[in-house]
Amino acid sequence: MEEPAGPGAGRSQFVEAAAILLQELGLTRMSGRVLAWLLVCEPAHQSAAQLASALSASAGAVSAATRELVNFGLIERVAFPGDRKDYFVMRPEVWWTLARQRLLVIHAFRALAEAASRDMQPGATNERLDEMVRFYEFMEQAMQAGIARWEAGREAAR
Repeated sequence: MEEPAGPGAGRSQFVEAAAILLQELGLTRMSGRVLAWLLVCEPAHQSAAQLASALSASAGAVSAATRELVNFGLIERVAFPGDRKDYFVMRPEVWWTLARQRLLVIHAFRALAEAASRDMQPGATNERLDEMVRFYEFMEQAMQAGIARWEAGREAAR
């Protein structure tokens, strides 16, 4: 992903750093690279060939990544009249989609810890599990409230 010096230089570093962070959220590295590129590229829509060229990636890697991102609801396929190519664009709600997915994981961990705590004998293990339940209850409530505030603010700004 060679990039000339000047305005826009640094996109490559951003894409690679963002891909590592997005990998922590469960995406493959290539999916993270595609999503990060779609955040900073011009135009905002890119064909598979444009993505492969910009990311120095194979067509197969781009195809697998775009399929994963479409399935997760993070990007969408778009077409333009008179153009036979498909293009990919980041969905506008991508960030709260990721937050909601993280919220589902938090909820699942809380439910798992609650069930384990009920099924175990009283003792130190239950204390640790109860602490986990309290933490994930707090995180779940905080994230739900944060997402709701974000959505309300976004609606008010329209």
